[in-house]
Amino acid sequence: MLLESQVLSAHAEHALSKAYRRAVKEAALETGLPESAFPTQSNWTASEWGAMAVPTNDFKATRQQNP
Repeated sequence: MLLESQVLSAHAEHALSKAYRRAVKEAALETGLPESAFPTQSNWTASEWGAMAVPTNDFKATRQQNP
């Protein structure tokens, strides 16, 4: 796996941390809640995020299944 490299893993963790902080700021703005209402860091590591299945937005297939 790509994140087996210590350098790449450290870079991915740093990028995840930055992205999470931005997401908390956006969530606070959208919900009107203070940033302190959200966890200070992600519950998942970069490796765990990388292993998650990405949902698809295949609206055509969904529409065909549920006309």
